[in-house]
Amino acid sequence: RPDHWIKNLTILPGILLAWTICRPQDIGNSIGSIVVALLSTFLIASSNYTINELLDANEDKNHPDRCFRPVPAGRIIPFWGYTQWFLLALGGLTLAWFENKAFFLTAFLFFVMGIIYNVKPIRTKDLVYLDVLTESLNIPIRFLLGWYAIKCYSIPPVSLMMALWMLAAFFMSIKR
Repeated sequence: RPDHWIKNLTILPGILLAWTICRPQDIGNSIGSIVVALLSTFLIASSNYTINELLDANEDKNHPDRCFRPVPAGRIIPFWGYTQWFLLALGGLTLAWFENKAFFLTAFLFFVMGIIYNVKPIRTKDLVYLDVLTESLNIPIRFLLGWYAIKCYSIPPVSLMMALWMLAAFFMSIKR
């Protein structure tokens, strides 16, 4: 769902703050890393959206708006949807691997959060408070992806990370 990719731009504050604090010397290399980081993040987010659509298809068939999405409308064979999910995740994580270790581990956490949120037996999206807390955790994770794209290996302020998480949880609870 490219229309949701705007959420991935929350890696930009991580990039800007890391750039300010760590002051990378090789600007050309940093620009390349930022492009790879954005692409990796978009692919993993798309993988997470794909698994969401596949696993929610039966419920979405009865929803007035979501019934028109490709999977519940029957325009996508589930096998190909799972293939897309796997390939998007593989592509995003492969790019993350070539970025740096901290970026890869954060990207892997981003991918795992999609599993935790969508896949039973955990499937936190079905548990009201956990839904908000786990989904909003993706904002500080995206921030970290931006931070590590600059190869800033210090840890960002924990207070900032908590503030981002709680701000995201506030907006998620309003949405719900």
